[in-house]
Amino acid sequence: MPHTARDLSLDEAVGQLICPTLFGAQLGDRPYHAEAVALELERYGWGGYILFHGKAAATRERVAALQAVSRLPLLIAADMEHGAGQQIEGLSAFPPAMAFGAADAPDFAYQLGAWTAREALSVGVNWVFAPVADVTSNPLNPIISIRSFGGDPTRVAELVAAFVKGCQAHGALACAKHFPGHGDTATDSHTRLPAVIASRARLEAIEWPPFRSAIAADVASVMSAHLALPLLGIDAPATLSRAAMTGLLREELDFKGLIVSDALLMGAITTSASPAEAAVRAVAAGCDVLLMPPDPYAAHAGLVAAVEGGVLSEARVYEAAERVLEAKRRLDRSVSDAPEGEPQELARQVARRALTLAKGEQAGPLSKGMLVVGVDDGADPSRLDAWHRSLEAHGLARHTRVSRETTSQQWEALLQEAASAPGVLVGVFSPIRVSKDRSLLTEDLLEPLRAIARRVETTVLSFSSPFLVSQLPEAARWVLAFGAEPVQIEAAIDTLSRGLPLEGRLPVTLPTDVPPSPARAVDERPPTGPAFA
Repeated sequence: MPHTARDLSLDEAVGQLICPTLFGAQLGDRPYHAEAVALELERYGWGGYILFHGKAAATRERVAALQAVSRLPLLIAADMEHGAGQQIEGLSAFPPAMAFGAADAPDFAYQLGAWTAREALSVGVNWVFAPVADVTSNPLNPIISIRSFGGDPTRVAELVAAFVKGCQAHGALACAKHFPGHGDTATDSHTRLPAVIASRARLEAIEWPPFRSAIAADVASVMSAHLALPLLGIDAPATLSRAAMTGLLREELDFKGLIVSDALLMGAITTSASPAEAAVRAVAAGCDVLLMPPDPYAAHAGLVAAVEGGVLSEARVYEAAERVLEAKRRLDRSVSDAPEGEPQELARQVARRALTLAKGEQAGPLSKGMLVVGVDDGADPSRLDAWHRSLEAHGLARHTRVSRETTSQQWEALLQEAASAPGVLVGVFSPIRVSKDRSLLTEDLLEPLRAIARRVETTVLSFSSPFLVSQLPEAARWVLAFGAEPVQIEAAIDTLSRGLPLEGRLPVTLPTDVPPSPARAVDERPPTGPAFA
């Protein structure tokens, strides 16, 4: 490791600022990809990579091989907001952050950070892109939602700090995201630029307390958000704004650590700047690491040319490179003791304690003869499989699945069947997805569900956004799980089947109504690239 960044050439210093994408397939199934990655690393000397997906054994082996050929230690990052199993097959996946908010126990958030760090390090990932420090306040937010701990800034701040402490006490670097706050947007920055229409007073009161809490907990890094703050005169993406990255985060919030951009391949950036221009503007704004540039070679060349041409100061590049090196030195000083308990037990406890009665009265055990309707609004097939297995295991054999492809005739037949049932349980699976650009249900699904709820007593069990409650007031009862991990599905069905108490604390404020959803979903093709950072 160099004594200081000034021991590096300009070319090497620029390389340290760039963090390209690395897919698990490049590390495992096709060895020639691993060789190509190693050759590229030798040429450019990247500061690190963000890893998406992979199997544990192959990831561990190949990351170690990359570390061995790299001239400097690599920062290996991954989105692990709800555990290392979010990216790595064979490791633990926990409920999303909002379930931890509903479970209302900061120690659980600490243990989440601890186990995530422990398992991440076991496969060579040393930089955890979590926790989400955004405060969920906008029911129409299509990309944050249950990724956040909730809507109370004070409570979110407490849980964010707990995660940071747990993660970093167990050896990995944590990352609070997405500054200056992505919780009050109605647009997905993966597709276009959102704007947060908020005064400085509101930002100070709502959006920034979790980031201040993370900084007080000595968080190693903060990730930017690609959003505008027009009331503060920030009309460009905050990632590219010196007023946001340096003026607000570095100077006003007094953050001394590593500032990493959100992914530069996102639409909010690519629609306004070329890869080279975005790289130069982000570093000039105050970002130290450029995450997922769409063309890392162009970003590298653009930064070198900007320094040589006097557009970007050499001092700024070396300042950023020094922060990268300091983060790597910090890893050498980290402690990695084993967390308490077992990860599977933590996941089960949170899944059970998070279950929240958002509307209606506590009910007794589910009737075995009731009709169960699973709403598939772009659900992961593995989650639907887990749902069906759990229903069968608990004797709820009368179940069906509906989706946006369900015909009017099929809905009518289902309505007739519901009318003869002792009750209806509706399970809603509407996950967050890039390019979906919504978190609520569309009218083509809501209208027939309302008809069912008007005819027969209906309990809705939501594994998705808590704000769905306002869309279907006809339901007699709403139970929220805040995520659709298999452990949450089993906990929900088991709890309702046995009529056990629902112990969760509602972590957001539900509006009396929400703006109407589109009649039908439009152009919701699944993404071909990484999900989100």
